[in-house]
Amino acid sequence: IVPAEAMALVVHILACLLGTGSWVAINGMWVELPLIVPRVPEGWYLPSYLTVLIQFANVGPLFVTLMHHFQPGRLSEPVKVI
Repeated sequence: IVPAEAMALVVHILACLLGTGSWVAINGMWVELPLIVPRVPEGWYLPSYLTVLIQFANVGPLFVTLMHHFQPGRLSEPVKVI
């Protein structure tokens, strides 16, 4: 059985790695956008669509953070040890 402190550290490190991977992917897409835009039917609307979709991805973590802050203990996130 893993102590809660060690599990919390592992979860935080994994969350940081996931965020870093997503950040690299999004930045790579923005760098290649000038090459993609002339070839797609959306044209220069594509960056706008992508911006809105990327911002929608922030809603979930924001919701969890606000729930933990304003309703502590209400959102259950049990740790499953395999």
